[in-house]
Amino acid sequence: MAYFSAASNIFLIVKLNARGLQLTQWENFKGEFAGLLGKSRCIWNKKIEELSDAFFTRAEEALPDDAFFALAARLAVAQANMKNRNCGAQIEKLANQTNWKEELPFVSFHEFTEILPKADRDKFAIHYLRLVDRILQKIKEAAELPSPYWQKERKLLQSVFYPQDRKERELSMLLFFYFAQNRTPAPEDFQKALAACGISLKTSA
Repeated sequence: MAYFSAASNIFLIVKLNARGLQLTQWENFKGEFAGLLGKSRCIWNKKIEELSDAFFTRAEEALPDDAFFALAARLAVAQANMKNRNCGAQIEKLANQTNWKEELPFVSFHEFTEILPKADRDKFAIHYLRLVDRILQKIKEAAELPSPYWQKERKLLQSVFYPQDRKERELSMLLFFYFAQNRTPAPEDFQKALAACGISLKTSA
């Protein structure tokens, strides 16, 4: 009995987060993903917590879990589509999430690893961190920039982390690939790129 009691306690400790709640899908993902990383593991572990705090501050004390998890799915699926890799139904559903009042679909970690082979994981981690970092921290006031190309009342933070339609989903993908090629753009260059993204999305079918 003592053995089973101790084992149960260990299980509960492992499965509960710092708030004493069951771990979210994002918390499980970021931990499991870190375990598969190579040279970027330490950067991922440190930076993702820093960015979680930045999101909490920028997003008026909203937790980042749903936004960060859906963004990871959206970007992983976009990258997989470019390489003609088949994606699971659940991760596709999560990548297309636009109703943020609903509970996120459950996505197994296996659906991520299927479309993020070992050779791509470190690069994906770095580019994911770079996108989130540039929006929340590095580029001054980027999170508060309006999305002038289709609806002025939306801020960039909202469009990237809580997309409401296809164009907003595609915006985060465009910025992901933009920052992969442009590590530290000047604010004025970023705004030009953002305007270009807007023109592209506005004219797309």
